[in-house]
Amino acid sequence: EAQQRERDAGAIDALLPLLDGGFSTNLPARAGAEAGAEAVCTLLRGSRLSATSLGQAGGLQTVAGIISQEDAPAKLTAAAIETISLAAGLDAFCRAEVVRLGVPSVLVTRVNDRSKRVASLAAATLGTLSALGDESLARSVSAAVATGGGLPRLVEQLGSDDWTVRSRAATLLDGAVMRADADTRRSLVEMGAIPKLVCILRGGPQAEGLEAALGAIEALSDGIPEAQ
Repeated sequence: EAQQRERDAGAIDALLPLLDGGFSTNLPARAGAEAGAEAVCTLLRGSRLSATSLGQAGGLQTVAGIISQEDAPAKLTAAAIETISLAAGLDAFCRAEVVRLGVPSVLVTRVNDRSKRVASLAAATLGTLSALGDESLARSVSAAVATGGGLPRLVEQLGSDDWTVRSRAATLLDGAVMRADADTRRSLVEMGAIPKLVCILRGGPQAEGLEAALGAIEALSDGIPEAQ
């Protein structure tokens, strides 16, 4: 098993040049980048050594660059976002790199992506990053959500029929609101966040996102008469 993991880490190094094709206008190069990104995701699943190899080789910078490209194919962007989620979940160095590279801010720009898969993955990955127990990373995510234009999308997701989506939105909103100024909190109230958060509370004690929804309501109500 150890030898297999070492081989996987070596394969990561071999795949990284393919990812550079994601910055090309050449269709075969982009197709190669898509295949390379998906292969990287496969190698990362459960392999901390592969994640470390990716981070130390500068692969996260390439991946973040792909995510930031508005014209990148949805399939490539989705694989790049999944790479961030997997690597950060496995390796502390990768988590530090995610903060250093400002990846949360890049992900926020994708929360409203025209591709539903990309938008969903971006929101899910922000939720994953904020829940990894890394305070620096959690602060980076909250700041990105609060200042990067992702709040309207989160308020919209609070009303989703999918409780997992609701819970994830409530968790992200809770973290963002705790660090938000009064004007931002007032804007969230005007967007209708409070009634949607209350609906989550009415889901009962077993409802996903209950604690986050309660925390967000308390933070929104602090000094904002319209919310009380």
